[in-house]
Amino acid sequence: MARKCSLPARVPAPGTNSLPDDASPKEETDENIEELALRAFFHDYCVPSTNHTISRGFLNGLEPMVVRRGLWSDYAKACKAVAFASHGIKLHRPSLLRKARALYDELISSLARVMSGMDLSLLSSDVLTVVMLLGLYEIIIADGVHPGYHQVHAGGMAAMLRIESSPLGLVKAVQLGHPLLTRGMSQEPFFTPHIGNEHQELDTILHEMCGIWNKMNILLADDLVALRSLQEEAISLDQRFLQWQDGLPADFMPTTVGQLAPRWSATAPTVGYWPGPIDVYFDLYIAAVWNISRVARCFLSDITTKIGDTVQDGRDHTREKTDVERLCKELLSSIPYHLTDCLPDFLRDMERVSEIQTPGRAIGGLLLMHPIYVLCQLSIVPLEIREYLTRCLEWIGRNIGVGQASLLAKSKEPQVHDLLSGCMIIWTGFLL
Repeated sequence: MARKCSLPARVPAPGTNSLPDDASPKEETDENIEELALRAFFHDYCVPSTNHTISRGFLNGLEPMVVRRGLWSDYAKACKAVAFASHGIKLHRPSLLRKARALYDELISSLARVMSGMDLSLLSSDVLTVVMLLGLYEIIIADGVHPGYHQVHAGGMAAMLRIESSPLGLVKAVQLGHPLLTRGMSQEPFFTPHIGNEHQELDTILHEMCGIWNKMNILLADDLVALRSLQEEAISLDQRFLQWQDGLPADFMPTTVGQLAPRWSATAPTVGYWPGPIDVYFDLYIAAVWNISRVARCFLSDITTKIGDTVQDGRDHTREKTDVERLCKELLSSIPYHLTDCLPDFLRDMERVSEIQTPGRAIGGLLLMHPIYVLCQLSIVPLEIREYLTRCLEWIGRNIGVGQASLLAKSKEPQVHDLLSGCMIIWTGFLL
């Protein structure tokens, strides 16, 4: 069913500032338009897994589930709401945003009836999926007036699962075999592939990072012994990431397909054109897992150097800074893969043009958004990279139609709760 939306963006007529009429194509009925929105959603947001040993995909089982439930089910309505919202933003079509809002309001009323008086932990996986999609809708339409409404849906999911409202709470629920999430796969890790040693699984390593984060937030600057101990924990956990990486199969590795030469220009690199390798991956799920692990390692190095400065350990932390720059550049090499509609066309034209000509699927920007935002908050990341990543967030908001990306690009202070809630919603998509 998946099909790319062919509706053009509304742009001013040549020589004028007036926009054309925001009307639906006359040859399409309202019913056809809703079906096209559903097909556009499957194209833009779903990553089918073609090898379950290395990839979970993203919303992998959603399209067949919608077909079984029906094109007018709550499942389908939630998908349409997301599609209308993201296309309404990037195509400058308020009529699509109004359609999205009407569907959203209808679904909120439906959920209220289902949940009324019930123990949330007894609700079905169908309800969890709809709540996740409504959270995704709020991530898409987020703006300065309504910046963080997705937190409500993340909180609802957490209540259903009886976990903390965070992505690592979700990982823990999978580890414990929560029936709403595992669907009989309780032995499978959240992040594939399965290495074979539970202490080297990415799930376990990321969950241990939660402890380091919590300690970092409560330790006093004058507790030097505890700070040095935490620094050693961070260094040790970073080594665990390396061990995880060493156990990965060949299909999980990135492949370099091109090289962007430096441009001798006074202007900063445009989005997608950071000089260096261009990498591709088996699919966007695997690219996302790599970037999550890279950002986690940068976070650990940031903690290590900050503690070193506090306790004045006398080290210059050159190794950590070098590692972070390398990890950041590996992530930068994945950006064209995430954000372009056709990478072969991008590679063919990259010496001739300096901007992405055709933005890619929404899921690429969605999976890239939170990792690059975290890097923007780390002082160990070189300033020019942080500035470039901020431009990438702005671009994702403008060209992919993800409102939260625009908000994160503008934020002056770390938006921790928005980040955790947003990650939880998106990571749930790996399970559905």
